[in-house]
Amino acid sequence: MEHRERVKGKILGKYQDSTEYREKLKKKSKSRSKSKYHGSVEYKQKVISSVRLGRKQRVEKSKDFGFVMEQFLEKVRDGPDFVCCVCHRLFFRYQVVSCDRETYRQSSATAAVANRCIGGQYLHRCSGECVAPCSLVSSRGNLWICYTCDRKLSSGEMPAECWVNNLELDPIPAELGSLNSLEQHLIALHIPFMKMLALPKGGQNGVHGPVTCVPANIVQTANVLPRSSMEGSLLQVKLKRKLTYKGYYEYQFVDTLRGGR
Repeated sequence: MEHRERVKGKILGKYQDSTEYREKLKKKSKSRSKSKYHGSVEYKQKVISSVRLGRKQRVEKSKDFGFVMEQFLEKVRDGPDFVCCVCHRLFFRYQVVSCDRETYRQSSATAAVANRCIGGQYLHRCSGECVAPCSLVSSRGNLWICYTCDRKLSSGEMPAECWVNNLELDPIPAELGSLNSLEQHLIALHIPFMKMLALPKGGQNGVHGPVTCVPANIVQTANVLPRSSMEGSLLQVKLKRKLTYKGYYEYQFVDTLRGGR
């Protein structure tokens, strides 16, 4: 056994170090398998059956891919319409579970955290004027919680994404909600620069890397834009990433009266 291992080590070292020896062994192996393929009927049938088996496996794999694709389309058919009652993020149906407050109240450690974190801001309450029956809006008629928040609350911990941690979104005022994207750029106190990437699932985007906020001079922007007292006066504005660039990032119409307000 010692002699065998010593010979194996020498051959392996020679195979790794010598290119000529490596090519010689490769040619010898190819010629041996070629002569064996043409000289032995059993070996030839074995090779042919393995090739056919590989084709069959590829066909089955393509069928499996189609089945997986159908499952994925079924999961994302309704879209991210389910809001977690703890972190207020949008999820698909398979990413959330129905939230039952009583399950968290069974323990004193989890009850205190659950009563503080679970909110009903996005719970649909029928007022008798619904366009569709309440049975068709089950995504809004129930409290939903994502798996991450459910795991944290079950262990008595507050989720990091909870809206109680100063992460609650304030309602957008009507004056700002009526502005288009370019008008929002013109009145923004800080312009964020970030790298957006498409997430692998859900068709949503995510931020990659740091976010740089550049302060903007709103007074200078307001003085540059011409003013008009006419109703419905629109101004064509091109927004560039840098003034030295020839092209522009965004090109829209701006309402000067609305911007003045």
